[in-house]
Amino acid sequence: MSSHNTEKLRILYVKALWFLNFHVYFYWFLLAVKKKVGLGTWAWGNKLLWDYKTNIDSDLLETYKEAIKRGFYLIDTADSYGTGELNARSEKLLGEFINKYSFQEKNKIKIATKLAPYP
Repeated sequence: MSSHNTEKLRILYVKALWFLNFHVYFYWFLLAVKKKVGLGTWAWGNKLLWDYKTNIDSDLLETYKEAIKRGFYLIDTADSYGTGELNARSEKLLGEFINKYSFQEKNKIKIATKLAPYP
C-alpha cells in the first residue's frame, strides 16, 4: 500500500473515531438534560438562509433572556452558525449573553456545539 493511501486511511480512521466519540458523548449529554427542547441558534449569524443582520442582536438577547426565564437551559450552537465576516457569530453572541448572568444561572446552562473536522 502506498504512503498516500496509508495517509488517506489514517485520516478516515481519525474522522470515524472523532465522529463516534462525539456522538456518544453528545447523546450522553442529552440524557443528562431534563428538558426535551432547547434553544437553537442557527439563525444567529446566518445571512444566507435566515437573512441575519447585526441590528437584530438586541432582539436575540431578548429571545435568549425569555428562553432562560422559561427554563430552556440547553442551547445548540456551532462554529459554522455565521460564516464569512460573521464567522462563529452564534457562539460569540451566546458568550456575550451568558456573561450577563450570575454564576448560579450560568451553571444551569448546557451548551451543545459541534465542529467539522478538516484533514
